[in-house]
Amino acid sequence: MDGDNLMRLLMQGAAFGLVLAIWAGGMLWWWRSQKKRQAMIQQRLEGAQNQAANTRTLRLFHEGKEATTVVREDGGKLGFQDRLEQLRLDAGFHSTLRTLLLQVLLAAVALAFAIILVTGRVMPALVGLAALLIFAWTFANHRATKRAQTFERQLVDALELSARALRAGHPLLASFQLIGEEIPPPVGRIFSEICQQQAMGVRMDEALRRTAQLTRNADMQLFSASLAIHMRTGGNLADVMQSLAIVIRERMRLGRRFKVLIAQTTISKRILIGLPFVLFALLNLVGPDYMDPMFSTDIGRALLGAACVGVLLGWAMMNRMSELTS
Repeated sequence: MDGDNLMRLLMQGAAFGLVLAIWAGGMLWWWRSQKKRQAMIQQRLEGAQNQAANTRTLRLFHEGKEATTVVREDGGKLGFQDRLEQLRLDAGFHSTLRTLLLQVLLAAVALAFAIILVTGRVMPALVGLAALLIFAWTFANHRATKRAQTFERQLVDALELSARALRAGHPLLASFQLIGEEIPPPVGRIFSEICQQQAMGVRMDEALRRTAQLTRNADMQLFSASLAIHMRTGGNLADVMQSLAIVIRERMRLGRRFKVLIAQTTISKRILIGLPFVLFALLNLVGPDYMDPMFSTDIGRALLGAACVGVLLGWAMMNRMSELTS
């Protein structure tokens, strides 16, 4: 009888995983096709007017002379798929978004099968899926944060290197080539791409604007805007580079001091989020009979679902509070 129950649980788990995988794949394909169709229709309807509507012309005056520059305005909030794609780029994943989602889905199905085989219940598998999704999202954001910090440190070194090269008599493009040779990726590769665009006939301010939009880094956008203005109105570019490096370095120092002040709160948040999942797994392994009422009774299942929802809401609220205070 025990063998029949185990086989029935395996068959139910396999059917559940297969249906979940087929449904997720179908929804992903339908979502992607709808997005492509909407983007194509939007591009055909708006055309060049879309670019004109999302740009703004600034008039600059310096020593009685007028200069104009075009600044791209924010087009509004990004959709969920665009946010995932931007997170993938910020985290530095080389695989496509579809490949990453498929890997996470396969890992979730494998984890669900393993939990069902160990515990013989479906509810722990669902809790494990939620924990895996939270871990994947947290890991991607952590990697994006680390990559942004590395980008900021390298950008300071690149600006100081460019300032020294300009004071030594090198032109601006030669200083960018020097940054591409001396500074490792990602900053070195970005400045090398700027030099390649310049060699292909793209204007320097346009190449800087495109790079700032792709990196979505506030310091890079500030550097791009400052350099574009000084290239049109005139000025000492070496002093501009040095001043920007000082400003970015000072902001990084304040950011590190702020992280030290909230380190205790950050650790408490991680412990509070991870402790329920760890205790839930240990109790299911050590005392399955003790946790049986949580799965066999309606009140237990309701309490378990409320606990999962509460943990997810607490995780979202604490992340939102940390974003507002940072």
